[in-house]
Order: sequence, then C-alpha cells, then structure tokens
Amino acid sequence: MTTRRIVGAGIASVVGWCALGLLSQHEFARVYHVWGSLAWGWFWLAWGMWAASGPNSGTNLARQSRWSSRSLLWIGVFAVLFRVCGLFSPPILEDDYFRFLWDGRMMALTGNPYTTSPAAHFGDSSIQPNFQAILDSVNHPDVPTVYGPVCQAAFAGAYWVSPGELWPWKLLLLFAEVGMAWGLWDWSRHTSSPQGQGCVMDPIRVIWFASWCPLAVFETSFNAHPEALAVSLMVVAVATFGRGALWIGGFVAGLAVATRIFALPWVPFLLGFSRRGWTGFGAALAISYLPFWLQGNLADLSGVLAMGREWEFNSSFFAVFQWAVGSGTARVMSLLIFTGIVVALLAREWKRRFQIKGDSDCNPLTSLAPGWVYSALWLLAATVNPWYLLWLLPFAALRPRIVWLTALMLVSISYGTGLNLAEPRLGVFEHPAWVRFFEYGGIAAAVGWEILQARRHGGRPRSPAPQPNGKI
Repeated sequence: MTTRRIVGAGIASVVGWCALGLLSQHEFARVYHVWGSLAWGWFWLAWGMWAASGPNSGTNLARQSRWSSRSLLWIGVFAVLFRVCGLFSPPILEDDYFRFLWDGRMMALTGNPYTTSPAAHFGDSSIQPNFQAILDSVNHPDVPTVYGPVCQAAFAGAYWVSPGELWPWKLLLLFAEVGMAWGLWDWSRHTSSPQGQGCVMDPIRVIWFASWCPLAVFETSFNAHPEALAVSLMVVAVATFGRGALWIGGFVAGLAVATRIFALPWVPFLLGFSRRGWTGFGAALAISYLPFWLQGNLADLSGVLAMGREWEFNSSFFAVFQWAVGSGTARVMSLLIFTGIVVALLAREWKRRFQIKGDSDCNPLTSLAPGWVYSALWLLAATVNPWYLLWLLPFAALRPRIVWLTALMLVSISYGTGLNLAEPRLGVFEHPAWVRFFEYGGIAAAVGWEILQARRHGGRPRSPAPQPNGKI
C-alpha cells in the first residue's frame, strides 16, 4: 500500500511540474501558475505522506509505517523526474541566473570574478553577443557578486561544459541534492537510534520530504539558485562529523560557508569544542579565500555588505523596525537582536554539552538550535527571498515542526510583486498589503499553535518516540 501511495502521489506531482515546465518554454508562466504548481506539489506530498502513515496515524507525519526498498526506489525515481522537468526549463519569475552565467565566464577567463562589477563591462565590444545579452540582463550590475569562491568554481565548471548555458549548473545542483539525500539519510539514521532519542521521522520519510519538497524542486531545478549546493555541503558536514571524521566534517563546513555565507550561523553549533573540526574549517576557508584576499579584494564579502546595507525585500520584523526608526537604525537593531539570540542559544548548547555528556539534546546531530537560529535570521533579515528558506529544509525534514512547514509553504507568496502581478500602481519589487499579511500571518498562526502545543505538554512540544530505520 505504501508503494502504491508513493507512485500515485508521484505521478500526480510529475503532471504539475511538467505543466509548469511546458508553460515556461513558451513564456506563458505567470505567478499564478507558479503558486498553483507549488500548491499542487504540496498537496500530493502531504497526501502521500499522510496516507502512507497508516490507519492509526491521523495527520501526524511522525507515526510508524512499514517500508520497503521499493518505496525508497520510487521516491528517488520521482524526485529525479521532478528535477528533469526543470532541468531544461528557463527560470520562472527570476533573473538571478544571468549573474551565475556571467560569474562563470569571469571566473573561467580571469580567475577572479570579484575584481570588477558587471557594470564595468558595459560597452565592451570584445564580449560575444550571447554574453552581451547575458550582461545586459544581470540585476544590480553595479553591485559585486555575493556568491562565494566555491560557488564561483562551480559556475566556472558549468561554463567550461557549455558557455552561456544553464543546464550544466542545474545538473551540478542535482548531484548536490543527491549528496544532501545521502547526508540526511546518514544523519537521520544516527538520530533515530535509541541513543539519539528524538528524530521525528524515520530515514525514508526524511528523504521523501526533503527530495519532494516543492520549494526545493522549484527553486533548485527550475530557478537554479545555489542554496542547494551550500545546504548540501552543510548536511554532508553534519553527517561526516557524526561519523567521527571531525577534521573532514569541519573542512566541508568551511566549504559550505565559502559557497554561501548563510552557512556560517550553523557552524559553531556543529563544531562546538572540537579543535580538529575548527582546524578543518579554517583550512577550507584559507584555501577558498586566500587567493582572492591576496589580490586585494574581499571576495563575496563586498557584495554581501552592500546587500546588507541597501536591500530590502519581503521582510517582517525589519519592516516594522524600519517604519518606526528608519532603515539604518533598523538594520543595527536587527543585527543586535539576532546576535543576542545566537549568543544565548550557543551558550545554552555549549554549556549543556560540556556539563551533561551523553544527553541527546546536547548532541550536534539532534539539536534543533540551528533551525531556530535560521528562523530568527529570516524573521529579522531585511531581505528574505523564497530560496533562503531552504536552510530550514533539513530541520523540517528531520523534525517537521508546524512553524517550519508553514514557512516553507507560504514563503513563495512573496513572488506576488508589482512586476509579477502586472500591477502598475506598485513598484517592481513592491508587495500589495495582502502578500505579507497572508505569508507572515500564516507563520504567526503556526507559532501560536506551537506555543499552545507546548503548554499542553508541560512546556515543550511533544516529541514522538524514535522511529525505526525504515527496514521491514
């Protein structure tokens, strides 16, 4: 029965992703089509996982069910089919990919994409016509690139395979997602052991949710955002660290930070007091950044700083702070509050790990703290693009908290901008009032539900018993 449910949900989901891919080929895809495809994917994922959980499970995704190797095979087959639908489809409602293509060219030809901004090359007659069109389409061309050295190496690799084409980069992201699946499998098997005490979903169900998550399918296979590469590296770092390879785990975590700076808040929770882990982490950063620092630039840090100073999109608490005290003060307030949250969570985690050895909640593989750190980051950040929430995906897959699932589902409402809604009264990236009301109102309702559940269960959310490792 479980396999049939997976196949049924998979076929229905493939229809939705294929339809979106066909629409994108003819430039018919609009924001309503994206919302419809995402909602369709979420419906069939929820139906499949709920139905497969058995007659006594209700809507709780954590209930025990019977699995087989065929179930895992079908999950993998459909996960690949979803991504094939997006592999040759042009990105939808997004133009960030022009920056990826341009950075790949600059990295391959000059070895340093951070020396100049795209705007510095306007009017350069030596640029081939196809790359001239790409250059003309890069957004914020005056801002240096915000993508780290590992990203740039991957962009260059895609350029060498097929210059100016996006499919090699998308194919690389597909391999990265396979790596994430391996990492989550190993991670979840560790935390579902009797010593782990607290993995909400068994390993097969973890892979099912992570690989079929509609937000991940859309933002990675269709829109080619590099978050999947960085998140995958961080998940592999966790799994490697859990196997006792501390130096290698730290090194891979360093590569994740050198891919996207957003990996940084996760690192201290993983490495803790491990000297070997921090040594590997430092080695990866040195290898990735020193070649650019020695040339006199800050690599991706220049672009990240410019983004932090100037941009605002889809913010929540930051928008309130900005309305009350102005943009500059709001950014300082958000940074101070976020730093305070990280310090408090780190102090709690490190103290418990030092004092109470063997407590599963102190184990970096079972702790929820990094997930809550990312929750705080995106609530306080000035810019919250939908693909940023992929940093919550591993935690939502392992422990499906209502607030994380709600955020992953609702963040795509933010595509409802003046440009995508064809609303002339709004700015290009401006939202009508109802967008953030439904997005953050839904998340606030989920937070309220979490608090209510915590009160019902003695001050903390109920944590189901450990699940089996998926074997019959």
